[in-house]
Amino acid sequence: MNTRNKRFNWVDGLVLLLVLAVGAGGFYFLQQRKASGGGVETGKREIVFLAEAVRVLPEVAASVEIGDRIVALNAIQDGEVVGVEIFDTQREAAVDGAIVAVSDPNSKTLRVTIRATVNRYGPYMDFGGQEIKVGSSYWIKTEGMHALGSVVAILEKEAGK
Repeated sequence: MNTRNKRFNWVDGLVLLLVLAVGAGGFYFLQQRKASGGGVETGKREIVFLAEAVRVLPEVAASVEIGDRIVALNAIQDGEVVGVEIFDTQREAAVDGAIVAVSDPNSKTLRVTIRATVNRYGPYMDFGGQEIKVGSSYWIKTEGMHALGSVVAILEKEAGK
C-alpha cells in the first residue's frame, strides 16, 4: 500500500489566506450595501422639470394653459402643466454687415414647467415613455397641442420636499 504523508506547505497556506481574504471582502461589501440602503433606486417619484420648444406657431403656443394634463402613449399621464412662458423666438440676421439677434414675431419659444410622477430606474427617469434628462429631446403634448422640444432643467428632484 502506498501511503504518503500529506503535508501543509506554504502554497496551500497562501491559497487558503487568499480565499479567506476574498470571503471577508465580500462579506464587508454586502454589509456596507445593506447599511446604506444599497442598490439601485426604483419606483415612482414626483419631480418638476422644464421643457422648451423653439420655433412654435403662435396659435400652438397660446393653446397651452396651466392645469393642462400631459398626454403620452395614447393616454393621459400622471402629470400636469404648472407654468407656461411664451416669448418671441430670437433669430440671427445680418444688418449692415453685422450679425445681430432679432425677434421673430411669427414663431414663439414655448417654455413649459411640468409636475410629473416619473418611473425611476437608478439614474434613469422615464415619463410617458420618454427619458427625462437635461438636454434630451421631449415631446410636449397635451390634449390640445404637441410640439417637439427638449428638457431644459430638472427643477425639483422630489416635488414638495
